[in-house]
Amino acid sequence: MRGWRAILALAGALAVAGIGIGCGDGSTEVTASAEVDKPTYLKKADAVCNQANARTERGWEDFVKSKGGDPTEAFEGKAAENEFATTVVLPQKQWQVDELKKLTAPEADRDEVEAILDAYQEGIDVGEADLDAVTSVQGVFKYAARTAEKFGLRECRW
Repeated sequence: MRGWRAILALAGALAVAGIGIGCGDGSTEVTASAEVDKPTYLKKADAVCNQANARTERGWEDFVKSKGGDPTEAFEGKAAENEFATTVVLPQKQWQVDELKKLTAPEADRDEVEAILDAYQEGIDVGEADLDAVTSVQGVFKYAARTAEKFGLRECRW
C-alpha cells in the first residue's frame, strides 16, 4: 500500500507542478466588465478549474492504464514522467488557461486576473521548454497557484 501512496503523491506533484516563477509580462488580454462581480467570477473560474482538475485526473488514469495499469510501473523512469507531462499536465493546464481567458473578469480585478493567467501561461511555456521543471517536485505552477488562491480561487490552486 505504501508504494501506491508514493505513486499518488508523484501524480499529485506532477499535476500540481509548482515552481516559484515570477509574474508574466502582462501579455494576457482579459475581458473585463463593471457588470461582473468578483463572487460571480470566482464561481465561474473555479468551475473551469474543477473541470481541468477532473480532466487531469482522467488523464492520469488513462496514462496508467495505457502503461499496463500499475501506477508504480507507469511512472518508472524520466521518459514516462516526461510523457505524462507532455500528454496530460501541460495540455490540461493550457486548456484551463484558454477557458479562463473566455470568462469576463470584474473590471476592478482585471490586472490581478491577468497576472494569474500570465503566471499559468509562463508555467506552461517553461514546462514545454524544460520538461524536468514540470516533473520536478517543485514544478512550474506553484507561483500561479498561490496567486490564484490569494485572489480567492479554490479549485485553481492545483
